[in-house]
Amino acid sequence: MRKRMPSTNALRAFETIMKRRSVKDAADEVFLTPQAVRYQIKTLEELLGCELFILNGNRLEPTTKALELLGY
Repeated sequence: MRKRMPSTNALRAFETIMKRRSVKDAADEVFLTPQAVRYQIKTLEELLGCELFILNGNRLEPTTKALELLGY
């Protein structure tokens, strides 16, 4: 069975959230709505089979898996 590759939009949303730690700020930077950015992250999480962010108050905190993914 072939493995699917993540879309470049999902990876760009992930990288921007890692930098900004905010869906709204990431959405502003990549010119998408916050809903579209959340959808991209949800799609990436489903593809990878793991949670990438935890909401801590108003900020997103990356999980260990997200930090590992950032290294690639």
